[in-house]
Amino acid sequence: MGVVLEKRLASRAAGRRTAADVGNLGRLLKLMEDAIGDPATYFGLDAQFHDAFMIVSGNRLARVVVLAIHEKARGSTRYNGSPDDQDILLGHRGHGEIYDAILTCAALDTGRAAPIPHPRPRV
Repeated sequence: MGVVLEKRLASRAAGRRTAADVGNLGRLLKLMEDAIGDPATYFGLDAQFHDAFMIVSGNRLARVVVLAIHEKARGSTRYNGSPDDQDILLGHRGHGEIYDAILTCAALDTGRAAPIPHPRPRV
């Protein structure tokens, strides 16, 4: 998901989130952290995190578009590349910033937290 879209969705999610939403996103983030050395597991959880994040934002159009693109793109090595642990750690920091922004409701509005781009394929 692009940084601009993530910022907008995080701002929307921050205003709509419930305690259950925060708990679910935090649970997924912890599972992702535990799976950093296992890319297949990590990226499966990454998809779940983004889906949960988009649901909380309430932006159904963004969710439909992202799910349609990712469903097809995940099968392509040009899209996925070969991310190493450093790439995954970099992307994971961005996930943490998204979570923090949703948790605090105002982090992205102040410009403090800007999601870091996810690992991109090496083509």
